[in-house]
Amino acid sequence: MAESDQLNALHRERGALKLQGRIREMIPLQRQIIAEVEKTERVRDLANAWNYLSSLLHQVAAYPEAEQAARRALEIYKDEHSPTAEVLGCYEFMLAQILAAQGRFDEAAAMAEAGVSHYAVFHDPEDEFLKARRDEAASMRESMNRESRPGGAGG
Repeated sequence: MAESDQLNALHRERGALKLQGRIREMIPLQRQIIAEVEKTERVRDLANAWNYLSSLLHQVAAYPEAEQAARRALEIYKDEHSPTAEVLGCYEFMLAQILAAQGRFDEAAAMAEAGVSHYAVFHDPEDEFLKARRDEAASMRESMNRESRPGGAGG
C-alpha cells in the first residue's frame, strides 16, 4: 500500500471510531498516523498529528501523556516554515487545558493567555470564539489565585 493510501486508510478508520465515540481505540491509530506522517517530513502535518493525539489523551484523562504530546506538537511547530498565529494559539490552548486538568493553574493560565494573544490576531474584532477562550483563560487564572490564597488547595 502506498504511503498516502496507508495514511488515508488510518484517517478513515480513526474517523469511523470517532463517530462511534470510541476515543480510547483512536489513540493507537493516531500513533500509527504519527509514524506515517514522520516519514513525510511535513512539519505542519506532524505537529497537527501530535496535537490531535494530545487531545485524545486529554479526553481519556491520560494527562501526563497528553502533556508530552502537546509539548511535542509545539516543539515540532517551531520548525514550520510558514507558521500561523492561530495554529500556534490552538496548540498553546490545548496544552493549557491539559495543565489545568492537572491542577497546574499557574502554568495553564500563562499558556492560555499566550494562546489567546495568538488567536486574537485572527479574531479581530473579538468574536464569540475569542471571548470563550478569554473566559477560559480567566477561569484558569482565578483557579490559580484561589489555590495560592491561605486556606486554598495550595495554601
